[in-house]
Amino acid sequence: MTFKNLFNLDISKSIINHFWQYIEKDMDIYSIDSKSPSSLLETIINSNKGIKHTKALKLLSVIIIGQEVGLRTLRNILNLNGKKNDYWYRLIKELKDLNFPKDCKYQSITEINKSIRNFMPLKLKYYQ
Repeated sequence: MTFKNLFNLDISKSIINHFWQYIEKDMDIYSIDSKSPSSLLETIINSNKGIKHTKALKLLSVIIIGQEVGLRTLRNILNLNGKKNDYWYRLIKELKDLNFPKDCKYQSITEINKSIRNFMPLKLKYYQ
């Protein structure tokens, strides 16, 4: 790779998009606005047709506790680090399969997505 190619716009865009997608796929639980657990539960039920209420409550608790202490700590609390951790992986898969409307995410995450998509500098008014 030459120095000129290092600063190629297309290469830069693809690198930024690649790493943002890598970060974003594991960030969904942290980007959900959970200030009001009751409205989050309502969103989970309304956005995922046919979901059972027990499953919705289970996933709501994973989201809230996971945001508070982190998923690794939650896994330790549940003592799911042993060889039989199929439950943990099933739980994470159920969490990733949840549908959420776009407006359920924090505004800053939406702004970062828009900025990366348009390849423009990010300006958040709270930090200016």
